[in-house]
Amino acid sequence: MASLSRPSLTERLPVLPTRLLTDLLFSLKTLLAGLLAYYLALRIGLERPYWSLISCYIVAQPLTGALVSKGVFRLIGTLIGAVAAILMVPNLGSAPELLVGAMALWFGGCTYVAALDRTPRSYLALLAGYSAIIIGMASVDTPGAIFDVATLRVQEISLGIVSVSFVHSLLLPRPVSRQLCDGLDTMVADAERWSAETLAASPQPQRTLWKDRHRLANDLHDLHLLSTHLPYELAATALDAATLRALETEIALLLPIASAVEDRLSALRTSDSLTAPVRDLIEDVRQWIASGDPAEAPALTARARQLEPAIDRSAPCRDLLILSLLDRLAHLIGIHATIRGMRDRLVRDGARLAPFPPGRKARARRRRSLHRDHAVALRAAMATMMTVVAGCAFWIMTGWPDGATAIIAAAILCALFSHLDSPGRHAGKAFCGTAFAVIAAAIWGYAILPLVSDFGLLCMVIAPPFLLLGWMLAHPHRAPYGIGAVLAFPALVGLSASPDPDFGTFANQAVAQILGSLLACTMLVVVRKVSNGDVAKRLTRAGWQELARKTLPSARPDTTAWISQMLDRMVLLGMDDRKDREEDDRLRTVRIGLALDDLQRASIGLDRAQARLASLLRARLRAEFDKARQSGRFSPGAALVRAIDRAIGSACALPASKSRRELILALVGLRHVLSPFG
Repeated sequence: MASLSRPSLTERLPVLPTRLLTDLLFSLKTLLAGLLAYYLALRIGLERPYWSLISCYIVAQPLTGALVSKGVFRLIGTLIGAVAAILMVPNLGSAPELLVGAMALWFGGCTYVAALDRTPRSYLALLAGYSAIIIGMASVDTPGAIFDVATLRVQEISLGIVSVSFVHSLLLPRPVSRQLCDGLDTMVADAERWSAETLAASPQPQRTLWKDRHRLANDLHDLHLLSTHLPYELAATALDAATLRALETEIALLLPIASAVEDRLSALRTSDSLTAPVRDLIEDVRQWIASGDPAEAPALTARARQLEPAIDRSAPCRDLLILSLLDRLAHLIGIHATIRGMRDRLVRDGARLAPFPPGRKARARRRRSLHRDHAVALRAAMATMMTVVAGCAFWIMTGWPDGATAIIAAAILCALFSHLDSPGRHAGKAFCGTAFAVIAAAIWGYAILPLVSDFGLLCMVIAPPFLLLGWMLAHPHRAPYGIGAVLAFPALVGLSASPDPDFGTFANQAVAQILGSLLACTMLVVVRKVSNGDVAKRLTRAGWQELARKTLPSARPDTTAWISQMLDRMVLLGMDDRKDREEDDRLRTVRIGLALDDLQRASIGLDRAQARLASLLRARLRAEFDKARQSGRFSPGAALVRAIDRAIGSACALPASKSRRELILALVGLRHVLSPFG
């Protein structure tokens, strides 16, 4: 099943005819896998072979590595959920209230963990949660048989996972590495075009630059999530995971560095303070980024260092700003050279990897840090818990025989959608898919399948609806409809080991599926709904809180993690035509964090007077960031700006050294991002 989020970087690459053929091929392979799993489940004698068929469709992914990783996590999660159900049902079966509470807490806890981890690993927690519900609800009336029920469910699901992984890996597989290479080419080309436009004498309008930045942040996020499937790639690949992680880090660093260069250039051009040699260098760098050789980067960097003005206590603001511009420009040159070199090694000759550039190997070992929204995770957990409690309460009060079916349907939909931005909308689509599945199951089950006499004819008869389901699951916008349908259709149409043609049984199960879907929609709308404004405020305040932590004496600068988290928040917040200013403020927050990290590093080894001055400055900054966290707005006062200016003057009076230069650059960068030089 394709991701339910917005179309990713790689999904935007194919043109329409190619995408249509790809979706149809995906659907055909999934159908073959589902029929294989269903046939094997029947031959083995499993009680509910349609669970193997459902598992094929739930696990199916267009990319082979993503499919295998999802299958592995689903299998492990199913085993954990089975163990949890085996522990809860026999021990609490005599006290229904306690059993419902325990299962709701388990399900909610698993959902909470899954919502915090936005990588493919989250599927493990999701499956551990709703597998316990599936197995437990089917065994509450016969707790002594729960081990047999759990064993059967694990066998059915495992059979589906193995079948779909085998078929998709064998028949025209779509390797993750190939998609990554295509995505890298697109993303690097976009990054180079954006940087070249930033350095142009007549840069693009701010609106265009903001769009480019946000698209690059989105593409970087997609690249990271896609790369997590590489270890599960069955096809041979030349991609090196360490190089790919290093490339992610460099592209992430490009956004704030290029934004800083643009900001300083704009200020210097406005005051007509750029010297002719600096203008020539900027034009040469722009042309080099557009079409130059990475081998030319050291010469351009050396030119930037040579043009740095001499700084003393009486240095004007213009010289300080030019110094900062040239330093950031040198960083920009190095980043683009590294990105292009790494991209070429990955995409074109990955088998002959050159050594990492100095200082970048350690960063490549780190995982990308993503934002964790505990408030959203808690709401998702509450929605799933209340779904189980409400469904069980209705079941107990009415004594409805098919109440367990409704609870299982509601639990699965809640688990799959509760962590998304608009869970109610996705659950509504799943409800529509369930309703259509009920109608289709009635037609196929009572008008077509009774005429079928052998397995081959059965496969031909059920192929059309399952081909449609596979086509729906291949694309994020259609996937919720497909999920609702695939969870209901196989059981309702009678694909069990012993089909029951009784219409009353069918009607009860159909009503259970509909009510379960409706319960999931209701709970996700009522409990999980969060306004975009609340999300924006929470994410913005999280940024100011982390900036305050960066000013603590015990803080250790981690620029890579800081940039990753902030860019991830940019992706979570999204962008529309009314958020231009907010988009710029987010990158401003990123640059403040960079300046604080530079100041923290530059403060190491200072004499007592300078160290005390830096400590006082950090304390002032911490107070301002705490105010911003509480109010949601940051407006540095004149006293803070004067304190930074005094620190700059004091640093300029120090004897010339590398540490003095780093301290000046850190203070100037902080001063300009907080209150631009006039």
